[in-house]
Amino acid sequence: MTDTEVTSIDIFETPHADTDGLIDSWQEFGESLSAAPGFRTACLHRAIQPETRFAVTDFALWDGLAQAESALGDPTMAMTRAAAAATAKANPAVYEVVAEASPPK
Repeated sequence: MTDTEVTSIDIFETPHADTDGLIDSWQEFGESLSAAPGFRTACLHRAIQPETRFAVTDFALWDGLAQAESALGDPTMAMTRAAAAATAKANPAVYEVVAEASPPK
């Protein structure tokens, strides 16, 4: 376990034409996330290319693994998350940063 910032990433496998419903449901999930202890921020991304396998991806930053696991394992949060993923196959995991790149200063 790590006490440093972690990122939860959900990669949704869904037809590009079905992304609007997923996005609408995720917005409710995002509101639930914002009240969770240790939550920092979340973003939902939709692929620009319609032929991509994973049309929607979300990223959420957390203070640490314990906070992410606690929030994502909460029964109410799990129900909201399930509704957001009802039209797609979700591939969730929690990650830690192992390398970074940025422009020179």
